[in-house]
Amino acid sequence: MTALAACGRINFDPVGGSGSVDASAVNCDPRAGQILFWVSLDDAAQQTVVGAPGAAVPVVADFVEGRCGGALRLDTQGDVLVVDQIDGSSTHVDFVRGSLEMWYRPLYNTADDQEHRLFGNSDYVMAGGIRITKAGAIGNNQLRVEPRDVNGFPAPITTVSAGDVPFVPNVWVHVAVAWDFTVPLSEQNARVYFDGVEAPTSVPSFGPVTMRTANDSQSFYVGGFDVDDPGSAAGLFDEVIVYADPR
Repeated sequence: MTALAACGRINFDPVGGSGSVDASAVNCDPRAGQILFWVSLDDAAQQTVVGAPGAAVPVVADFVEGRCGGALRLDTQGDVLVVDQIDGSSTHVDFVRGSLEMWYRPLYNTADDQEHRLFGNSDYVMAGGIRITKAGAIGNNQLRVEPRDVNGFPAPITTVSAGDVPFVPNVWVHVAVAWDFTVPLSEQNARVYFDGVEAPTSVPSFGPVTMRTANDSQSFYVGGFDVDDPGSAAGLFDEVIVYADPR
């Protein structure tokens, strides 16, 4: 998993004839790879680009101006985007190998000492899965990727120190988390990228983990861990894409 491969969606468009790049001209098209689920979050009527129509349901449909069209504001307790893990013939997430990529505009600084929950799944505690969190004071404001195996037992987490998490109020950042829990013991199994650049991990996790598969009776969540989650993502989300590969 390399920085370019894992976050190829952040490609800057060349300007002029010299091959220079304009950092303000960000390509909002997805990178190459197998997309399991893609929700534009432009508005309530036209959200799902790839995946089963109607599979993504926001608890509160607060659509605002976004980074690539519209965006969904998730800034109150229990305010999440609910997505079916499987809907009919469409599988929307793979907890064994895959990646989550999205634009995120936090309403806070990284070092705010508050926990902000970005991603989770409904059956995480009993059947495993992945949670992604910006920790609070107890967790030193780290960004954490927290897997649980197929039996619901916690697996080693991957953390990025607060100083390497570029969350600034009202500034868009592209966040990508890539995982591959089939790697050998010597290889890192999860990586985090901000604006296409791999972040250094203060606590890396290595080797294989026996992860569960998607469940057609369960959901995953963007902006929280559950519809009853007392936490808040405190931010705006745009162009949420789940891939079947960790590149």
